[in-house]
Amino acid sequence: MMGFFDSITSLLTVKPKSGTVININGKTYRGERIEINGDSIIVNGKVIDSCEQKEISVKIDGDVKELTTSTGDVVAKGVGRLTTTSGDIKCGTVSGDVQTTSGDIECTSIDGSVQTVSGDVSATSISGSARTISGDISK
Repeated sequence: MMGFFDSITSLLTVKPKSGTVININGKTYRGERIEINGDSIIVNGKVIDSCEQKEISVKIDGDVKELTTSTGDVVAKGVGRLTTTSGDIKCGTVSGDVQTTSGDIECTSIDGSVQTVSGDVSATSISGSARTISGDISK
């Protein structure tokens, strides 16, 4: 079971689709699951590098099945499911749900539901529900 402090140190989890390249602070990573947890970069369950910078830059070249971050902005093309605790989300098509606690969500289309507690939601189309407590929703 994940504890409170585990969720704080788990900064990023990406489950990329085949052929997708993940670039973290200028280094390229490939695998079925890529994580930043504390100061470790983990690929397919094995620690393969360290990430000691305070600001982490992640670039995704391709589509991902699932993307989860605890903090930081997210920019991606096609995503299956996208969740962030604190940060803005900008992406193309999302085939599942999008959720952030604090941040704006701007996507081309969302085939699932979208939710933010504090932020605006903007998408050309949203198939499911769209909710924000403090912000605007525009389609």
